[in-house]
Amino acid sequence: MPKHQNLILNPTMVHQDSLLTIQNTEGSFQNNNYIIKNENGSVIRKGNISNSFFGFQLRVVGFKTGFYQFIMGDQQENFQVV
Repeated sequence: MPKHQNLILNPTMVHQDSLLTIQNTEGSFQNNNYIIKNENGSVIRKGNISNSFFGFQLRVVGFKTGFYQFIMGDQQENFQVV
């Protein structure tokens, strides 16, 4: 049975040098490490957050226009930089 997806990215279409908000629908994040990959599968950014957060924001700086994948633990969501 697939695990329930509880990551929400907003907006899913973000402008360069804007903020991407990541939220968890079930409270604090189970995993505090994240990875962002581009459409070729290359890791663009890695980081971690405090376990106490229910959401956080990332500034999309230095990202080329295209599609990206935000991965945290076994959960992933896609977003687009325009």
